[in-house]
Amino acid sequence: LILSVASTINTNTATKRYLQVCFVPNYNVSLAETLIPGADMSQHISCAGTEASGTSNMKCAMNGCLLLASRDGANVEIAEAIGESNIFFFGYTPEQVAMARDEARRTASERSMASDANPAE
Repeated sequence: LILSVASTINTNTATKRYLQVCFVPNYNVSLAETLIPGADMSQHISCAGTEASGTSNMKCAMNGCLLLASRDGANVEIAEAIGESNIFFFGYTPEQVAMARDEARRTASERSMASDANPAE
């Protein structure tokens, strides 16, 4: 997926002057020590309410990166510390995720009950 996204962005005449996307295979702590201080922007995507840690977010923020992030755990706390103008949020809040999951379960249950009540002849 990231290679397709990179291809689209990196060849788009409107964006390629401003943004390049690359995938770093075998990413590890040693590479992070080199890359994080030189990053201009960093994305941190998780389903709201599921992120366990935010150390890479914090390192990027401390190095002046703009953060593109879901509204989750450390991202919310970092925004409080560095200001909302330095982080760009997208996606659902943890509460909205829970509501969407509940709705999906309800819909699936209703479909199941409807198919049980009207078996194919």
